[in-house]
Amino acid sequence: MCYNILCERYATDRMYGYTPSWALNWEYRYEGVFYPKSRARTMGSEERRHVDGCATFFKTSMFQLIERECVEFNQIPMRSESHKTEDMFNRVMTKDNIAVIALLEHRQTGTRQIVANVHIHWDPEFRDVKLIQTAMLMDQITEISNRFARLPKRTNLNNTNNNNGYNGGNNSNSS
Repeated sequence: MCYNILCERYATDRMYGYTPSWALNWEYRYEGVFYPKSRARTMGSEERRHVDGCATFFKTSMFQLIERECVEFNQIPMRSESHKTEDMFNRVMTKDNIAVIALLEHRQTGTRQIVANVHIHWDPEFRDVKLIQTAMLMDQITEISNRFARLPKRTNLNNTNNNNGYNGGNNSNSS
């Protein structure tokens, strides 16, 4: 995937001449799980459309979105006493980087997966920040994975039209 593929400003016929124009349309590309970087909260609606972030796209005919979560790396140090250090406040919290974690379930098999994508700080001078952000992401994925493992499957392998595909975790194939 190319960086800034979501950015409306860069999705032009000139930049992506091989792409049909309907596929460059913002409404077509925007569907999915998208979270803009946290600075978007302080902007007007037009400015907000030009803020980058992370997105996950998947075939809704094949997968069901069970849960989604946005990880804001500059907020994590505030939630944990162990992260409240001077370096954390000065180097990590000043960076506006996020990750998106999506929990998906295959509609036919019930197989589950966690998909994460991340916008890590770009500057080579901040290798420590990149490492810390990656470690924080892995902690969040582990936490979500543990919670996700306890959820009953939502896919009804016998009848996916029954109860919106949720059968209370009973996925036996016997009638």
